[in-house]
Amino acid sequence: YQTNFADRIDGGFGTDTLELNFNFVTTYQIGDGAVNSIERLFLRANAQDNTLSISAAQWRSISSVETSAPNWAPIHLSIRGDGGDLSLTNLQTGSRFGQVNLTGSFRNIVTTDAAVNIDSVWQFDNITLGAGADRLVVRQDSLFSASAGGGDDTIFFIGSTLAAIIDGGTGNDTLDLSQ
Repeated sequence: YQTNFADRIDGGFGTDTLELNFNFVTTYQIGDGAVNSIERLFLRANAQDNTLSISAAQWRSISSVETSAPNWAPIHLSIRGDGGDLSLTNLQTGSRFGQVNLTGSFRNIVTTDAAVNIDSVWQFDNITLGAGADRLVVRQDSLFSASAGGGDDTIFFIGSTLAAIIDGGTGNDTLDLSQ
């Protein structure tokens, strides 16, 4: 396990890229205000079990996210919500995350057209999934709306009472309540 500490990164004027290389089992954590004026985030992995942990505010400040990782070593993403909206549409074509964990609270969540594996979301109002074969695991939050979009999506609900509004969209979708 490797821990990296940094004070602040400020890209200044122009279009700036922050590149994070996961060469060992690593978690990079980007806290609020740690990164300023960075428009592009590039993540490269050559090892398994790597995670980027970032606040929703920091995620919203980045206009382009690109990943490069072999299928056997996908990068995981953990976003700490602040009650605001979250969009994953800044994820570039061909890029993906192995698992996405959303902690804290979110208002509206919008994903990309690439398949997304949201392994955990606890508190949100609305989610719009893209055209890919998405996987969504909702834990305890029973009052939400979901629009699954295209693709063969699977939505798991782990909780006691489900009172959600779910539109499966096109494709053969599954709502799993067995957990």
